[in-house]
Amino acid sequence: MRTQAPPLLGFSDAGLTLSANRTRLAPLPVQPRGTFPESNPCPATVEVDRDRRHQRRQPPDRAGSSCAGVAVAIQNRRINMNQKQFLRPVVDAAALSAPLADYNTADAVEYLNALPLLQATNTLAALSLPRAVKLLEAPELQHAGALIAALPPARAAALLGLMADDRATDIVHELDDAERARLIPLLAPEARRSIQLLLSYPPNTAGALMTTEFVAVPADWTVAQTMQHIREVERSRETVYAIYVLDPHSRQLLQVVTMRRLITGEPEDAILAVAQVNPPVTVDPLLDQEEVAQLIRRHDLLAIPVVDAQQQMLGIVTVDDILDALIDEST
Repeated sequence: MRTQAPPLLGFSDAGLTLSANRTRLAPLPVQPRGTFPESNPCPATVEVDRDRRHQRRQPPDRAGSSCAGVAVAIQNRRINMNQKQFLRPVVDAAALSAPLADYNTADAVEYLNALPLLQATNTLAALSLPRAVKLLEAPELQHAGALIAALPPARAAALLGLMADDRATDIVHELDDAERARLIPLLAPEARRSIQLLLSYPPNTAGALMTTEFVAVPADWTVAQTMQHIREVERSRETVYAIYVLDPHSRQLLQVVTMRRLITGEPEDAILAVAQVNPPVTVDPLLDQEEVAQLIRRHDLLAIPVVDAQQQMLGIVTVDDILDALIDEST
């Protein structure tokens, strides 16, 4: 009579247990989690071979099914580990951003500067977009271009699009041609046009330093209209301390109105009625930054408008931007 093959009871992390005629084999030593080394046979095969030497009637497919079962278990463990690793960044994000929770921008920038590049990049990626933008806009942040280049492209483009155009351009200047070609097409159209315009000017010139985020109104507006416009756009402008009055048809710069003069005017007054008397001081986009600084100091300005040959407004250079540029050049 043909002897019935011993049934396979199961396996666990402690090893594989076989039973035949109520005889229980000793459990295998505990194997480490993960795949078995190629140099060592599968524990299931060891047990089956041992049993074959005693019984000589083990069906040929039992060993294969045993190893297959072990392989399935190992694969299931791998899936579970991968799922945990996929979820882990949520925890890591909170852990990475936690040290910056109580820091102001200056202290947070100093903290990032002290980190290795990879850790600083991961920390920046863990922050909210508004918080990360504030840190990137700080001129004291070191290796901003390298940080942007190391971020995922969508995240990097989102940060550049939310930054002030002049600061975003400074960072793009630090990128190589391949990184620029990868990130610039991902920007929103308005941000892309502004950054490409600023990139077209040589470094250390008024054009390279200027921002296109200024407040401009047509000359036929009233004080009330201008005030309402400032309320609507002030969050997206570099400064609102000066309002630039443009010809409604040619968009040439006609006059400048300070915030002090604006708030003291009557709501129904024409905007030109509260403008300064002297013609505006302007600079060419190719003027060197040191000459720009001298003009700002001489005329005691918070910002100076940049115009083209037709006196059309291109942007403004603010006093803090020119100061940062000069400090950076000297150091």
